[in-house]
Amino acid sequence: MHYVSISTATKIIYLLRTHFTYFHDFLNYADLGVGIPYLAGAVKSYFPHVNVLGVDLPDPIQIISEKLEVMPKHNKCAALTSVVFSSFNVISDNIKER
Repeated sequence: MHYVSISTATKIIYLLRTHFTYFHDFLNYADLGVGIPYLAGAVKSYFPHVNVLGVDLPDPIQIISEKLEVMPKHNKCAALTSVVFSSFNVISDNIKER
């Protein structure tokens, strides 16, 4: 699993904003393997019109959900409360459908 640091997330958003002029046109963004949700939060903070989805295995999503429940509503991570976090187990969820 890979994690994006807060400084890397800032650099990615800066590069997106600098090199792509039509980012006001995209409406949906999915962060697969969200883990530590800096990138999902950065996208939602910088592009508030975008619907952001963070997908990961059940355990990381449970940890994120628990942290969001105890976070104060008015802090610099408030954008995370508007991100939809969902779990998906690639192995077991696909076996059930067969």
